[in-house]
Amino acid sequence: MGEFKHLVIVKFKNDVKVDEVVKGMETLVSEVDFVKSFEWGEDVESLEMLRQGFTHAFLMTFEKKEDFTSFQGHPKHVEFSSTFSLAIDNIVVLDFPTLLKLYYRTSVGLYPISSINYTSKLVTISDNTCSSSSSSSLSHHTYVSISAGFPKPSKPNSLLLLNCSNSKSTNNSVCLSLLQTCGVHENVVDKKRCFDSLFINDFEKLDMGFHPRDLNCSHYTRLYYDDDEFDNPKLGIRVSFDVPDHVPNICNECEKTNGNCGVGLR
Repeated sequence: MGEFKHLVIVKFKNDVKVDEVVKGMETLVSEVDFVKSFEWGEDVESLEMLRQGFTHAFLMTFEKKEDFTSFQGHPKHVEFSSTFSLAIDNIVVLDFPTLLKLYYRTSVGLYPISSINYTSKLVTISDNTCSSSSSSSLSHHTYVSISAGFPKPSKPNSLLLLNCSNSKSTNNSVCLSLLQTCGVHENVVDKKRCFDSLFINDFEKLDMGFHPRDLNCSHYTRLYYDDDEFDNPKLGIRVSFDVPDHVPNICNECEKTNGNCGVGLR
């Protein structure tokens, strides 16, 4: 969840000195710590039929909804509101949270970020889809490219190969549940073959040329687990940004097995 906004759009009475009202509001927000930022403006472009008499807009930003609630009950706000209400002919008020969406850009596309933990220095990337193994353009390199150049997280990212024919693992209910979550229609899945799934604890240890179709698996997805909750996998991947406090020798990457030569160069 992002910040919280308090938007007020008003039509002032004809005899009101708007400058004095604005100064009063500026004084209010400067004296109440809950307000993160304040801005206002007067309409200069809208057609009268669209404006409907409204002329001024005031926008306050709060760090969180609780700060807005505290602001509403603050004695200085209560006092100003009684004066402000006498100056307006009409008003529209909108109070809403901002929906902040962050994306992680990689060489294989954009992925939505679901959370950032600054204590453990982990970025959790949402990927609520399963991929079909029928695609010939995807390989293990696609998975690794998402976290290329970053340290490995404390807990590995996993890979689940679904509906395979050359392996035996994983619980049937987990397989069916994940396929359903991934949007794979039940009729497409052979329920008996759902027992034939393969869980790979750390997919970064796979050979770079690996592809799920090598095991005749119909679908695959990336997984991670919280606090060893192995019965509750989450779709996505985690990337560590716990970078050492020194400048790495990026040429060393070229010498590593499965290294990413040139990472860090622009």
